Amino acid sequence: MNLNEKAKKRQKSIALQLPNTLDLLTISVEAGLDFMSAMRRVVEKHPLGPLKDELERFFKQTELVGHAARRCVKWPIVCNFRI
Repeated sequence: MNLNEKAKKRQKSIALQLPNTLDLLTISVEAGLDFMSAMRRVVEKHPLGPLKDELERFFKQTELVGHAARRCVKWPIVCNFRI
């Protein structure tokens, strides 16, 4: 299997899982969870596969950005960031 075939297989798997994943995310938000808590729940409950991998990557990157932003608020001079 070449790289293009692997990519298409991964994309198809994600496309098949996406509707149910978005439903779970929507239900979680409508139940009163904030978006990040709902995303965390979706990642925890999601079956193994490429979509879960991508969701985990998104969540980890979002957390890293949040940590970096909080550091800049604490030390604006170091981050060259005006408040």
